[in-house]
Amino acid sequence: TDSTISCVVTGISKQLDQVVWKKDGTDVTSLPGSNYIVDDGKYERFSQTTALTVLAAANTDDSKYTCVITSNEVQQVEKETEVALDVFSVEFGDAVLTTATDQTIVCNVK
Repeated sequence: TDSTISCVVTGISKQLDQVVWKKDGTDVTSLPGSNYIVDDGKYERFSQTTALTVLAAANTDDSKYTCVITSNEVQQVEKETEVALDVFSVEFGDAVLTTATDQTIVCNVK
C-alpha cells in the first residue's frame, strides 16, 4: 500500500527554495525509476506543507525519513526534520462478512 508523510514548515513569507526527502542519508527525491513521489507543496499564509508518497514497492517496513528544506529568506540551508513512517498490515482469518446485518470487526495492531 502507498503511504504519504508530510512536513509542515511555518514562519516563512514565500515558497521554500528547495525540498529534499532522504532515507538513511540517501536523497530519494531524485532516484531513477523511483518509488517515491514528492510534492513540494504550495506556500499559503506563512506556511508550506511538503509531502512524500512512498509507493507500495518501497513501503515494506517501518522507516525514518528526513525532510530537508532550504529557505534563503530565513537563512535556513538544509534544515532537517525527521518523520517516521510506520507500516501496518492486516491479516484476515476465516471471517465471512455480509451486508445483510450489522457487523463488528475487531483489529489487533501488532
